[in-house]
Amino acid sequence: MALSIIIPTLNEHKQIEALIPYLKSHILNQKVEIIVVDAFKSNDDMKAICLQHDVLYYKCSKSQRAAQMNFGAHHANYEVLFFLHADVLPPPHFDVLILNALGKVESGCFAYKFSKPHLLASINAYFTKYNSRFTGGGDQGLFIVKEVFQSLGGYDEQLDVMEDFAFFRTLKKADIKFIVLPERAIVSSRKYEQHNYWKINWANLQMIRAFERNESPEELKNRYTSLSIGRS
Repeated sequence: MALSIIIPTLNEHKQIEALIPYLKSHILNQKVEIIVVDAFKSNDDMKAICLQHDVLYYKCSKSQRAAQMNFGAHHANYEVLFFLHADVLPPPHFDVLILNALGKVESGCFAYKFSKPHLLASINAYFTKYNSRFTGGGDQGLFIVKEVFQSLGGYDEQLDVMEDFAFFRTLKKADIKFIVLPERAIVSSRKYEQHNYWKINWANLQMIRAFERNESPEELKNRYTSLSIGRS
């Protein structure tokens, strides 16, 4: 099997400039492609950065993470998809870890830790190695067999937020074999640096509860906007 890494971006040139060399330095499998799917509203020099680093670049007609990831999946050339946020560094030799795992299951993600030490945030990160109601967030980096992803209909483009959790819910309902790998990705601490820890946790809890109550896509979007913590 071979791996397509799909990275949705929106004015993330600084993160991509750091991420791409990191990915290339930790790839062991020769059959890995990196696909950056830029949002329509992006106004940075992402295309030039991608050309410089010899990775695939696409401009999506929408500025919405679900649409961008579906777009990337559609253009992926390989059998395995790995959806990665621009500010997340997967563990070393992640490609081998993913492909080995997919010999036993059909999908999975990584546990994670934060880029800068924070006692309370580290408690949150500790529990990402378990399968719980909070499992499936985009920071964990979903990997999945492309045929399975397509059979489930991809990400729900009606959702501007919580698209990762919605897909994970669909995956569980379809009884797709899933694993949380214990090797930890490194997630940027920038959101915790910009906002109070308690505000972030409260906002996350509110969104999970709203999602579990099956609030409409519009209600979820409005709720998230009102919480004023932005996307990472």
